[in-house]
Amino acid sequence: MDVVKPEIPTIPILLGPTASGKSHLALEWARQQGERSSAPPQIINADAMQHYQPLRIITARPSPSDEAEFTHRLYGVLAAEQVATAAWWRNQVLAILRQDPTRPTIIVGGSGLYIQALTDGLSPIPNIPPQFRTEASERLESIGHESFHAEIARFDPTAAATIRVSDRQRMIRAWEVFAATKRPLSQWQAEPRIGKPADFDFKLQLLTPPRAIVVERINRRVLSMIEDGAVAEVANLMDNLPKLPPDLPMMKAIGVSSLLDYLNGTIDLPAAISEIQSQTRAYAKRQMTWIRRLER
Repeated sequence: MDVVKPEIPTIPILLGPTASGKSHLALEWARQQGERSSAPPQIINADAMQHYQPLRIITARPSPSDEAEFTHRLYGVLAAEQVATAAWWRNQVLAILRQDPTRPTIIVGGSGLYIQALTDGLSPIPNIPPQFRTEASERLESIGHESFHAEIARFDPTAAATIRVSDRQRMIRAWEVFAATKRPLSQWQAEPRIGKPADFDFKLQLLTPPRAIVVERINRRVLSMIEDGAVAEVANLMDNLPKLPPDLPMMKAIGVSSLLDYLNGTIDLPAAISEIQSQTRAYAKRQMTWIRRLER
C-alpha cells in the first residue's frame, strides 16, 4: 500500500524595495484569500526596522486600520533597546507558521538577509558572546570608521570589500566574529547553510517597479511622513537617548539621525527631509541590486 505524503504548504514571500507598494499588495492578497478560505489570512513582516514599536511612521509600518483588517505578525513587537537578528526572525516566523500550517499566510518585506535565512537556512556562525560586540563598538569609537574599516580589511579583505565605511553595524559584525572565532566572517558565510526548512515551500514573488516610480514614491512618502508626525515620533526618543547605545539597530532606521539633527538644531527641516529622501533612494537601489540577483 502506497503511503500518501502530506502536501507541503506553499508560503508566498513578497520581496521588493522600499516604496514599491508591498504592503498594499499584501492587503489585496489577504482580501482575496479571505474570500476563498474559512481561515483568516495573516501577513508576516520581513522588514528589519518595522519590528520596533516606537517607530511606526518613520519605518512606514502599516497603519493601525490596516493592521486591524487582517492579522499582522512581527510588526512593532520589539522595544527600542531590543535587537532583532535574522536568526531571531527566522525562528519567530517558523513558530508562527507551524502553529497553523494551512492558514493563508504571506511574508512581506525588503530585508534580503532575512528572506535568505528563512528559505536557505543560516550560516554556521556560532553565537558570539556580547562582550565582543562591546569591544568592537569601543574600538570603532576609539579609532574612527576609516581606521576600523582598514583593520577589517587586514584580517578579512573579502568582507571589507563589500562593507561601506559608513556601515557601522556590518563593520562591527565582521570585527566581532573574527575576534571571537579567529576566522573571518567571509569564510563562515562561504560555508554551506544549515537548517533549511523541509516542512514549507517558500515561493518568492519579486517586486521590481521601474526606478523612476520608486524614486517618485520615496520623495512623496518622506513628505507624508513629516506631515503625519515623524518629527514628533523621533522627538519621543530623545528622552531615552542616554539609555540607548548608538549602535542599536533601531537607531539606524533611515530618518532617525536626520530628524535628531534637526531637533538638535544642527540642520533645518528641509535639509533633513532632503537627507532622508537621498538615504532612502540609496537604500532602495541596494535592495534592487540584491533582488535582481535572485531573478537570474
